[in-house]
Amino acid sequence: RPGDETRCDYAMDALKRSMKWDEEVYGREYDLDLFMIVAVEDFNMGAMENKGLNIFNSKYVLASPETATDRDYEFIEGIIAHEYFHNWTGNRITCRDWFQLCLKEGLTVYRDQQFSQDMRSAAVCRINDVKSLRARQFREDAGPLAHPVRPEEYIEINNFYTATVYEKGAEVIGMLRRLVGPEAYDKALALYFERHDGEACTIEQWLKVFEDATGRNLSQFALWYAQAGTPKITVEEQFNSGVYLLTLTQDIPDTPGQTDKEPMTIPLAYGLIGPDGKEMIPGDVVTLTKKTETFRFELYARPTLSLNRGFSAPVIIEKPSNAQERAFLMANDIDPFNKWEAGRSLGVDVARQLIANPDAPPSPIWAPSLSEVLEDRALDPAFRAMMLTVPGHDEMAAEIHRSGGVVNPDAIHAALTGMTSNLASALKGGLENAYQEMTFIAPYSPDATDAGQRSLRNQAMALISSIDGGALATAQFAAADNMTDSLAALGALVANGADGAAAALNAFRQRW
Repeated sequence: RPGDETRCDYAMDALKRSMKWDEEVYGREYDLDLFMIVAVEDFNMGAMENKGLNIFNSKYVLASPETATDRDYEFIEGIIAHEYFHNWTGNRITCRDWFQLCLKEGLTVYRDQQFSQDMRSAAVCRINDVKSLRARQFREDAGPLAHPVRPEEYIEINNFYTATVYEKGAEVIGMLRRLVGPEAYDKALALYFERHDGEACTIEQWLKVFEDATGRNLSQFALWYAQAGTPKITVEEQFNSGVYLLTLTQDIPDTPGQTDKEPMTIPLAYGLIGPDGKEMIPGDVVTLTKKTETFRFELYARPTLSLNRGFSAPVIIEKPSNAQERAFLMANDIDPFNKWEAGRSLGVDVARQLIANPDAPPSPIWAPSLSEVLEDRALDPAFRAMMLTVPGHDEMAAEIHRSGGVVNPDAIHAALTGMTSNLASALKGGLENAYQEMTFIAPYSPDATDAGQRSLRNQAMALISSIDGGALATAQFAAADNMTDSLAALGALVANGADGAAAALNAFRQRW
């Protein structure tokens, strides 16, 4: 609309960066003289990749620091890229029929995830992708609407636009790349574009390209497209006389219309960490192809296992571990995803203990482990902020429900509130230092570096606000010159029931 032109700058920048990235990483140049985007207020999808004329809900194009948060800018960047990437993976090479929807959507989601990881904190992007997968797709897989990545039938085509087709479809592409290796993946994609440009294809043709490029037989891997359900991997470990045995068992649960499923090809990135906190051997991948397999390693001491690094396969790992092992992984794992996973798991355990026994003393391990993360300047600010996040209410409800417990929202809220204040008290000095270090002098910029620093600053502020009566949040709210800082401060005031919360809510309402 006339008057919105000044709010298009970031979308234009994101488009240019995505075009450049696709040229450099996938060798794909745009093929027309003109590329157009239209932003409309009312559009029932986020966006649509019509050839040469992408249609967007204006939420994913228009932005200004006063009205858009850093997260909004991140969504704009990712969705602009996603629809542009469809020019090759969706338009020039498209789907033979609706059953092949994951061919274009899974591949394009994977490509936009790669782009976001290159533009921003790769660790945080990956963690956010997995959090979304677990919250949406894992629940889909575990319920009555479970279906394969390539469904076999439909009544209404709109029902095909699911987390399984999109997000799990992207995970399957990631596994394929991990299975064949980055160089072979690049070779196969080049062959895919050369062989099928201008065609409408199937999953079989997609996999045949990889077989021809690598010499591999992918018939078993193809089960990822045919079998629904989230595989569960049970882990058993033995160490004796310098020999470490890792036994993995896969189980794919029954889903509506599918029982007695065949074992799948599951590549699992791993690391073996010694008692000194260092890698005992270079990290690698074990590929599980049978129901149960044992992998043998000769080592000088019993290792601490870091399995499914980078969330290399969309599976549930069932492995006994204690608080000390998780704290060890938090401190020493070189894989950021598993470092975060260890901290998340430890936080969930602390929360469950407090829910069961509200008078229990604070964990002697959790806060000190997070203090080390907070002080580690080698970690990027966005990742440190994510590590310092207390488990959420929905997350705890899901964990309790999954283990057969009764969900008590009041008990969950009380436990998480207590965890937050305990953590803030234990880390108070470090949080105050982080807040000051991440305070900006320069004007607001939505770029990844500044956004990461703001995320750590606002996470520190949110924790401090649980013990200071809202003084810091009140000051930030009054001084904020952008929506990210303003909304973060407002949220902290409201979440902690601070005296200034009502006045801040009223001021926010009056302004906006």
